[in-house]
Amino acid sequence: MLYETYGLNNQAYNKETFQGPPEIFTPLTRQAYLFTTEYIAYYILRNNFHSKKIACITGSGDFAFNAYMYKAAAIDCVDICPIAGFFAELKMIAIKVFCYETFLQFFGLQSSLNYFKEALYQKLRQFISRQCRYFFDSLIIQQEESPLLRANIIIDKIKDNSKILDANPYLSSEESYISAQESMKEISFHPLNVESFFKLSTKKYDFINLSNILCYPPYKHTVSANDRSVNLITKAMGRLEKKGELITLFFGSWHNQAKALSHLHLKLRKKGFATSQFICPSITHPQDCLLLLSVKSNEDF
Repeated sequence: MLYETYGLNNQAYNKETFQGPPEIFTPLTRQAYLFTTEYIAYYILRNNFHSKKIACITGSGDFAFNAYMYKAAAIDCVDICPIAGFFAELKMIAIKVFCYETFLQFFGLQSSLNYFKEALYQKLRQFISRQCRYFFDSLIIQQEESPLLRANIIIDKIKDNSKILDANPYLSSEESYISAQESMKEISFHPLNVESFFKLSTKKYDFINLSNILCYPPYKHTVSANDRSVNLITKAMGRLEKKGELITLFFGSWHNQAKALSHLHLKLRKKGFATSQFICPSITHPQDCLLLLSVKSNEDF
């Protein structure tokens, strides 16, 4: 497993971050999503990922797994939360090792009372990285009868498992899962904030997915925060290949997001970018929507 840190290894993995029990993580990096809160199935087919190089927010890892199922060439995942990388790595190895039914069982998609069993974890343990192994080993100490998730480090916003399956093409059927297994490649996990990643990386990508990080500090999507958001998007656009695309997502009602989004469109267009937006359904709050902002270079048109 690759943990690329661009010379920041001591900052990314020292005694203050991963070499200890999970309670020593800072509030910003203490929790991670086990499964996506985005309706990935709704928007992922907008793009042809065949042989494409992708950079994305790690999050739950689900976007990367779906992109590999659709034949992406290589994926870099970045997240300020190292736990996100650990859970995404564990899921990636589980996809490679487990059959469809065992994967669903291990991650609680069949029964919330029978997940993260240590016997199944031990089947994955030999294949995960040292950092990831240390983290999960620390969770199961003195928890012989309890799920790992009782360590209270998972953000669980979706109570209906059928929605998780619907949102993820790779989990929609056994056939799709097998396709994901056959297509899965290594993922480079970068435990950095996204600004540092695009500053330090020299790679070029065909597609960048910033997920919904602009909805969180310091990018929280208000008019006053637009300059920080525009600067991040501009920096990320510099890492795109010609005809590449960047997307970012916003949760909430259209009414609440419209004003801030209109300012963001205007500022990005003044920077010379072409922007467009799409509305996707939300799987967490049915009354809301998922707004997808697409940014491309004007030179590509």
